[in-house]
Amino acid sequence: FENVTVGARKNVRIASVAATPEFGAVFADPPVLRSLEVSGVTLDGAGLAGILFGRSRGTALGIERIQATGVKVVQSGLNLPELDATVSFQVDGAVQKIVVSNPGKTLAAQIEPQSDGRAAVDASIGNAGALLGLPFAVESLSAKCVASAAEFVVTELAAKIFGGSARGKGTLRWSGPLSFDGTLEARRMEAKLLTPILTGTVQGPMAIAAQGETVDKLAAGARLDWSFAVQNGLINGID
Repeated sequence: FENVTVGARKNVRIASVAATPEFGAVFADPPVLRSLEVSGVTLDGAGLAGILFGRSRGTALGIERIQATGVKVVQSGLNLPELDATVSFQVDGAVQKIVVSNPGKTLAAQIEPQSDGRAAVDASIGNAGALLGLPFAVESLSAKCVASAAEFVVTELAAKIFGGSARGKGTLRWSGPLSFDGTLEARRMEAKLLTPILTGTVQGPMAIAAQGETVDKLAAGARLDWSFAVQNGLINGID
């Protein structure tokens, strides 16, 4: 098939869909197509939510797996790269697991929808600073999260940043104004990368609160409260 749309508002658009059934499977009652290959997929926020939190109980065609290439998520302020995805289904037709990554493997995630309307997410991101609209580079970021229709709860967050690392947790809410609240523990960050006034290593706890119209604008409206210590430190420029 070509030019396929899903949803009343065409929330998911697919350029092409192909199936390679076993001989005779299409003549079964009902017909059985174990897997599909789709390419050129575009979906908006509602389409993504439908996939993650929808609880289809149909077993139409007996589909067990969908392989998708060229997946684009169109959502204001969310600048995801083009993705490849594999979707596996339970016997009852509900989504069991979604595995996504970009061709360069700098972004990867495993998503498992739950029966309570939430989804468990395990993700890793390279160059996360550019993706999230941060004014500084983030070498790598990994997170374990629980997503729902109202919020994204990060239970474990780890990042390599400023020559050191940070670990913590937080919550991104989008049911009202987009907001993020979280805590991080900085470990052995290089002070000179934070400010040329200092040298040494920096560590200590911080609390972050941010609001913005879109994800990439959260950093511009962020407030940071940080109690830190500089070890082996020097203050430069002073006699």
